[in-house]
Amino acid sequence: MESKEQKGFDKMAFIEKQQYNDANDMYFVRIGQGDTMANQICVAVNRIVRRWFNDGDVFDNTSGFGDSQDEHLADCANWLAQHLPNKVRMELAQVKYVQDYEEYEEILQGLCDICLNEEFLDRYDAYPADGDIFNCKGEFEVVFWEDEEDENW
Repeated sequence: MESKEQKGFDKMAFIEKQQYNDANDMYFVRIGQGDTMANQICVAVNRIVRRWFNDGDVFDNTSGFGDSQDEHLADCANWLAQHLPNKVRMELAQVKYVQDYEEYEEILQGLCDICLNEEFLDRYDAYPADGDIFNCKGEFEVVFWEDEEDENW
């Protein structure tokens, strides 16, 4: 399998996109999930994106693509899918068909383009935090696969 670097994905251009930085400057909270839905959106999206780039974790690995050591990524994706317009759920749902790094990063790009947008977040800043982005069950799931060697150990 090719690495992310071999695919030619420009991680720095993605991370430094001004639209995302502006949205994060206004709505990202460093501890917890914030007091408004805009804070929750920003924290959930950033967790999903940062865990991918830092650790290679995906928010749903049931299709066989990717791995994850962070069960809360699925919770974040489920919260976004359940609390935001259908176009967000549809963007996230593409994970079921992902076969390589590039396709997964396209989903992340689409998610960020929709959600890390000041105009989009401004609408949700008027609403208090709703639910728990780190405890939200739904269609996305992280499965911790057991190694066959572990079963015989």
